[in-house]
Amino acid sequence: MTTRLIIECEEKCLHDLEDIATFLKDLVYLHDRLALLAPYNLENLKTFENIYVSDYFYRRFTRPLSEADKLKVYHIHLHSPLSIELALGIAIGFPAAAKAFVEFIKIIRDWEYDKEMKQLEVMKLKLDIAEKIKDYKDELGIANIDKISPQLKKEQIIELLEKDVIRLTRYEVKIKEVSIKNPHR
Repeated sequence: MTTRLIIECEEKCLHDLEDIATFLKDLVYLHDRLALLAPYNLENLKTFENIYVSDYFYRRFTRPLSEADKLKVYHIHLHSPLSIELALGIAIGFPAAAKAFVEFIKIIRDWEYDKEMKQLEVMKLKLDIAEKIKDYKDELGIANIDKISPQLKKEQIIELLEKDVIRLTRYEVKIKEVSIKNPHR
């Protein structure tokens, strides 16, 4: 069994199906961006570095992840409150990416997006994200990415991670609770 991430959302009578679908899709993008930084994926990353920073990253079959590393749905409860249980295959081979993913989800959970204060709020959110990236930079391999991939720059990766997290804060789907189930323990 693999480590599972449980995301409980706030109660709401009705969610737009498209909102839920794109929220889930953006979770996949954030996960995959982190998973591609795994040391065993770096050869793939060198080969596909143009995809990592381009719009092709958002196409379904262009991210070079093994089946074991892909984010999987273990259980989803679509009734209000929405509950999603995800299987984190990367937790076995690349625990730093799994930990960072969970930490980013917690930032999203704790974030109150105020449209009136948009620019200031986004700057604060970027600082929160940057702090988490700094915490995991060495473990994720971001610190040495310039040596591994001549085209990918550390700043690009950080900016893309920021965009992924910020996008997830703007949904009507609001995360209330985040927990981990680790069946190995």
